[in-house]
Parts: sequence; structure tokens; C-alpha cells
Amino acid sequence: MPKRKTDDNLESGSRSSRGLAIVEYVTQAGGGVSAAEITQATGLPRATVHRLVGVLEREGYLQRDFGGRGLVAGQRLSDLARAVLASTPEQLLRHAVLRRLSEDVGETCNITVPAPGGMIYFDRVETEWPLRLETLPVGSQVPLHCTASGKLYLSSLAPAQRDDMVHQLTLDAKTP
Repeated sequence: MPKRKTDDNLESGSRSSRGLAIVEYVTQAGGGVSAAEITQATGLPRATVHRLVGVLEREGYLQRDFGGRGLVAGQRLSDLARAVLASTPEQLLRHAVLRRLSEDVGETCNITVPAPGGMIYFDRVETEWPLRLETLPVGSQVPLHCTASGKLYLSSLAPAQRDDMVHQLTLDAKTP
């Protein structure tokens, strides 16, 4: 990834602006990145990057990737991102599209997003059938191997990334 275009004041900026620069770089990188890569990309001093990465990991905003080689978005950052997306005007449009799809196919339709170890239900429109099973509420996390969206997500990954992820899963049976 190319060096981030930094503000002239980033090195002398507040701790929060430097922390956000790190989070921004990690999330835009699209995969696990090292502290050395963050240092190079942001221009922040190495000691500052290590200190802030430690804080961001402890607070759950960053975490080690499945192989432990790099940093990726943590659960707390993922939760924050979902909350931001759910509170935007675009959410109404997404929900309208989901409702139309549910009406067209006559089934309950969900939007799920990947999270460490599973898929999280981000939005749902229930079918209008008079008899239906109670489903998990929006925000519920389901193991990757227990949902069609999780299996579809796994199939979309590069083979090495998929293998790393599958080896980290506990494939407990949820049905007979």
C-alpha cells in the first residue's frame, strides 16, 4: 500500500488523531499489516506506533490476524462500523432493497457481514408467511459453518486465506 498522505501535524498531533491514522491505514490495507508497515505508511515514529497499536489492541479496536502475523480490525472497531452504517440514510435504502427482495422471492432475507469466527446479521426482512420460525435477531453472530452466508463468504476467499480461517474455527455440530 502506498504511503498515506499525512497531515503535516500528524507527528505532533493528538494521540487520538494518530490512533485514528493507524486504524485508517489498517482498515484500508485490506489484510494483516505489521507495525513496521504502519510506521512506514504513516510516518509516525516506531515507538509511537508500537505504543498506540498496543492500546488499540487492548481496547479491541485492532487484533492480530488469524496467522498472528499482522493487524486487522478488531471486534470493537467492527461493532462501531456496523453501528455507523446502521445509522446512516443509506440504511433506509438498503432495507428497502432487502424488503423488495423478500417480497419478490417470498422468503426471509438477511444481510450479513463477516466478523471474527462468524457472520453477524446486519439487517433482515421477515417473510409474510403466517407460519414461520423465530429467527436470530439482527446483531446475532452465527459460526461461519452454520449459515449459508458464512459458507458463501468462505468460498469467496483466496485459498490460503480460507485455509487459515478454517483451521482457526471450532467446527462444533449445532444440529444432529
